[in-house]
Amino acid sequence: PDLSTKYRGGYFTFDTKIDDIIHLNEFSRFGSFLFPTQWGYSKELRLKDVDRLLPYHSCIDKNTTLNVIKNIYERNMNQSYFFNNIYTKEEMENDPSKKETGLFYFKGKPNYPFAILCAGGGFSYVGSIHESFPHAIELSKRGYNAFVLHYRLGDATLACQDLAKAI
Repeated sequence: PDLSTKYRGGYFTFDTKIDDIIHLNEFSRFGSFLFPTQWGYSKELRLKDVDRLLPYHSCIDKNTTLNVIKNIYERNMNQSYFFNNIYTKEEMENDPSKKETGLFYFKGKPNYPFAILCAGGGFSYVGSIHESFPHAIELSKRGYNAFVLHYRLGDATLACQDLAKAI
């Protein structure tokens, strides 16, 4: 099936560079949270190779990954408040590590229940591209309001503090 989607005159495909996705103007507020890249990555790495960024995950389906990027692009373009910081500007200035957090909102139906999804990665990376985003998309299709948390790395305490703040 054709899983490409048009953006800024091009198309997302399996051969789209991950670096190009991260640095899209439309993703300027959250592009760095889409993929676990804190260990570094080749600027030539393609979407079809996303599994190289997720060493603690397996069975990564490139079709799902491409659909996630397409969905995030469309939601960001059509939905206000798709991504929000969870800490105030002052909190982030006092503790710069809090800049590494955020909450994605996958809108469902009004007055429906919600879920907050926190992807795994052993507190060394956040694997939302594989775990949280696909589930949030499916939940929102079923009417639920889904949130995906990008939390700080390092240990469970930081991640739990971020989850508490998000709630």
